[in-house]
Amino acid sequence: MVDNIPIVEIDFFGANLSIDIYANNAFEWAKINLVSQKQFFCPCLNADVQVSNKGIKHTIYQKKWDQQGNYNQEIISLISVLPELLNQAEVRYSAPDRYGSENIKYIKMLKASVNINGGIKEVELLIKEVYVNKKEETTCHIFYNHIFV
Repeated sequence: MVDNIPIVEIDFFGANLSIDIYANNAFEWAKINLVSQKQFFCPCLNADVQVSNKGIKHTIYQKKWDQQGNYNQEIISLISVLPELLNQAEVRYSAPDRYGSENIKYIKMLKASVNINGGIKEVELLIKEVYVNKKEETTCHIFYNHIFV
């Protein structure tokens, strides 16, 4: 990991809010500050990573139903440092899509560190490398999800 570890502010999207309001605030912030920029360079992939409404929605709201207690302020607040995470990430592994989707060339798991609540935690970022034009083998990278390890 690099020395420049992003610091996550737990109350970035509001203090003393219900988790649903906090999540909605995070989504609205991400639409303005991440999705509007569309992509961020990721040195370990030597490529831009696209950030879409779909990816942000999945990242924030999917955790509500994942049965693992991941729908919380700590996980959601990671959205606020997504560009910094992509900038300092390292590739953990790259593999073909386990479901065999023809549109996905590789699933790439990246790892990065954050300083949250005064402690360092490791984060995994799931990036899909998808075909833009399969005949020409052109691809793009799309942010899909993140979680603490």
